[in-house]
Amino acid sequence: MEINIYNNPDFPLEIKNDHIINFDYGIPGFEDLKKFTIVDIEDYNPFLLLHSVENHNIAMIVLNAGQLDIEADLKIPEEKLKELRNDDGEVGVFLILKVIDDEKNLTANTKAPIVINFQNRKGRQIILDNENLSMDYPITVS
Repeated sequence: MEINIYNNPDFPLEIKNDHIINFDYGIPGFEDLKKFTIVDIEDYNPFLLLHSVENHNIAMIVLNAGQLDIEADLKIPEEKLKELRNDDGEVGVFLILKVIDDEKNLTANTKAPIVINFQNRKGRQIILDNENLSMDYPITVS
């Protein structure tokens, strides 16, 4: 699944301030990057990009966790959510994907989901201690 948005004049990346998600701790491996946005990938629904605002060369393919049947195992402890919550407490949970071989062979990191509160625009990658979760959960693309 090759997505090149950097040299494509037909896909300008315009980011509004109210679409910036602040990751106070960065993301493991990218701790120095604190500001990201979610970008729709036209023609690749339901996949999205978690794109760095500070370094346009950094983007990760993500999938809303609700697209997979893993809710029973993907329970995030309340103490790990307290920094992200506000009065409403609604958060979105996304999984970082890894492309293996070709675009039809993907895995999702269910062990460390990206959790985003879109109301207060805070995000965090949370590592879960659950042996039923995997860093390489297979996803079939039809």
